[in-house]
Amino acid sequence: MKSVCTYCYSYYQRDSKGKYIVKPGFVADWRKMDIEKTAIFIIDPWQNTAFPAIDEICHNNIKSYVAPFLEHYINRGGGNVYVFTNNPDTLIDPEDRKVSIDNNIVKYIDNSKVNNITNMNGIFYECSSLISIPDISQWNTNNIIYMGYALNMCVLFRPTGIIPIWNMNSGLDLYVVPEATCAFANTDGNRNLIMKEDVLILLAQNNIARIINYADLIAYEWNDKEK
Repeated sequence: MKSVCTYCYSYYQRDSKGKYIVKPGFVADWRKMDIEKTAIFIIDPWQNTAFPAIDEICHNNIKSYVAPFLEHYINRGGGNVYVFTNNPDTLIDPEDRKVSIDNNIVKYIDNSKVNNITNMNGIFYECSSLISIPDISQWNTNNIIYMGYALNMCVLFRPTGIIPIWNMNSGLDLYVVPEATCAFANTDGNRNLIMKEDVLILLAQNNIARIINYADLIAYEWNDKEK
């Protein structure tokens, strides 16, 4: 089976003579993935929220990266795709907006290509119910690839987000696709990009989640199965 290039983060690199030198940066880490044992977790792909500017950023991001990847992944036999959200009917919006899942994702849910988990006995979307996280280690899954919004909030800390799943010590390998997520600190676009980079370094440096670039993920030959 061929490998896909992922990245961890280190303060050290090897020089031309193989000696370690202080040089902080991302380091390539080649990994193998079986499509049948890899799950895609998409966190909170909302539209029509109380933040129109953020809505537009997320919508464009979904349209450019998340939805094309889903099409690519499903066409190659991938079926372990999960969209985790609150139940839209329970969300309270001060201006009575009808908050919903982005249309680019809904079409896959409607065609039963994607599993939309909004309320499974309350365990998936109640942020206070961390002790109720299901035993994902029983899902016949080795890898989870994360996409969604926002990287510094729900993607990290939802009950099925990166940190709770990592804390389960389940042995699962976790990955983040930088292009298929955003971070939001305030209305300053540059600050948001810096925060995104900081979160990615934190995850990759501490072996919580590896980074996998969109182009490498798309190019990966998913049909090669593990022996």
